[in-house]
Amino acid sequence: MKFDDMLSYELKTAVKEVIGSCVSVGVTVDGKNPKDIFALIDAGEYDSKLA
Repeated sequence: MKFDDMLSYELKTAVKEVIGSCVSVGVTVDGKNPKDIFALIDAGEYDSKLA
């Protein structure tokens, strides 16, 4: 929903932008620390969900 208003051209980088906001406000993502999710996204753990 927010993707059209973002500067990212790829969904993966847009998701990382939103997760960066979660870090700032202390929200967990998928029950985990948002900083840990960055590494999982980079490792391809969420590729099936972001395709």
